Order: sequence, then structure tokens, then C-alpha cells
Amino acid sequence: MFAHFVQANDANQLEDVLKRHAGSIACLLIEPIMGNCLGIAADPAYIRAARELCDRHGVVLIIDEVKSGFRVARGGVQELYSVQADLCTFAKAIANGYPISVLAGREDIMRKIGRGVAHGVPTLRIRSRWRRRRRRCRYLMKPMRSSASRPTAPGCEPA
Repeated sequence: MFAHFVQANDANQLEDVLKRHAGSIACLLIEPIMGNCLGIAADPAYIRAARELCDRHGVVLIIDEVKSGFRVARGGVQELYSVQADLCTFAKAIANGYPISVLAGREDIMRKIGRGVAHGVPTLRIRSRWRRRRRRCRYLMKPMRSSASRPTAPGCEPA
């Protein structure tokens, strides 16, 4: 497994790398607006050129919207730059600051990822854990509820 780095906003260099390593590059991961660098933004023409080059060379385009998703436009960078990723990542912005992350993308690719993470299995595990805890609490609370419904002092009989 190798990573090839390309200078930001240099579509010619990107094309050279894709040609030189034809058939061995699976994806291009790009963060169009770098949130950790005071919001340095890529040239929209470069992002559109990257999309076109990925299509031409059969490379999956992954757009990292962990920082920019829903902050720069309702549809994130993809809406802002008029480009559509094959896969994209989102994080806290989708949950109002709560720690969560999402991998979204084309259906054909998401189906290849497999059952589990792509279909919310970790979430289902958490839900089932909470269901078990809720059942345990109900079981433990049952004697308390039944004793609470019985009068405990004279004159406290239920009506």
C-alpha cells in the first residue's frame, strides 16, 4: 500500500501521478477546505478537475468533509464547488457537536463495504445494550413499584 502526494491545486501533477500509477491507485482522498489550517480552500476548478481525472482513471474520489461539512453550505463543499464525491466523510457537524462520524457515498460502493458499519450495526449494538439495561432496570424496579402502590401509612390508601 502506497500513498502518493500531490501539490494542492495542481491538476497537471495529479494527472501525471494517475497516469504513472495507472491501475494501482484505488482512491484520491482530498480535503477541499482544510479546517485545521485556518480554512485554506482548494481552487474549485482543481476539485472539478480532480473529479474528472478520477472518472477518467477509474479512481474513487473521497472528499473529507469532517471540518467543512454543512458549515460552508447546506450540501457542504460538494454543493459549494459543484462536485460530487464517490465517498465522503462527516463528523460532529451532523450531530450538533456530539462525537459521531459518518461515511456516506454511492450505493454501489457502500454495498461493497459490507454489512456492519455501513448499515449501522455498531449503533444497533449500542441500542441493544441500552435495551438490556432498560429491561434490567424494569426488573429491579418492579418490586419497588408494587410496594409503592401499597399504602404505607394509615390514611394513604389509594382512592
